[in-house]
Amino acid sequence: MEEESRVEQTDPGKERLKCIIECLIFASDIPLTVERIRQVLEDLPPRQIRELVEELMEEHRTHPRGLYIREVAHGFQFCTRPEFAPLVQQLRKSKPYHLT
Repeated sequence: MEEESRVEQTDPGKERLKCIIECLIFASDIPLTVERIRQVLEDLPPRQIRELVEELMEEHRTHPRGLYIREVAHGFQFCTRPEFAPLVQQLRKSKPYHLT
């Protein structure tokens, strides 16, 4: 029962905004600032954007995946968890496939 009430209390609009922000951070080739996110999501104040990003960061901490969000250079970016870095390095060293 408790689990159900928590799920029902989730704001679908807020979850959608977090998904959008997550996509923006993923797609950016440089650390994404709150100001840059605000330029895309014009109706959101910077404070709310920061809160949403912090929630995303916490979700990635409490439900670990291969990536996490970190704050760097006044912005946010996805990073590979350190324990998986050797595998990513191995991938980068491998020769790319050539299509014929």
